[in-house]
Amino acid sequence: MKALPDNILRRMSAKDRKEMKQMTAEEAAYAYRNKVEGQQHNIYINWLNQQKWFNENGIFFHDRAYEKRTGHKGDPDFLVCYLGACLWLEFKTAACTLSGEQIDCHSRLLRSGFYVHVPRSAYDAITLTKEWVSRTQRRAAKLGVSVAGKEMEGAT
Repeated sequence: MKALPDNILRRMSAKDRKEMKQMTAEEAAYAYRNKVEGQQHNIYINWLNQQKWFNENGIFFHDRAYEKRTGHKGDPDFLVCYLGACLWLEFKTAACTLSGEQIDCHSRLLRSGFYVHVPRSAYDAITLTKEWVSRTQRRAAKLGVSVAGKEMEGAT
């Protein structure tokens, strides 16, 4: 089937467009941004897994933007925890901006003392994570804190 012009597609219901497997330009751009963001998420997850993050270094949680969220609307995509510190990451492609809910959530997290960043790519996220780990290790060494799990073992 031939693609319909955008001015006609915008006048159609979403259900009709879906049945015809056609999207408005805005819907197509949104779908593309989600796809690109999802690919960046996967690259970052693969890097975390290569670092054995989940098994050895700490723990991370991930919510995909285009699937049902486990948290609240506006929560960042990733939560990375290490040595008692938390790093929140909200991936955004270059053309995207934070929603009102995301801005509110980030403000609350920052006021609570957490690190919150908005990387534009997996490379940015990896670089931010490496820098954050280094700062966290220096802070832990300065405070005389070792791996939290070892401290907890002695407390029980």
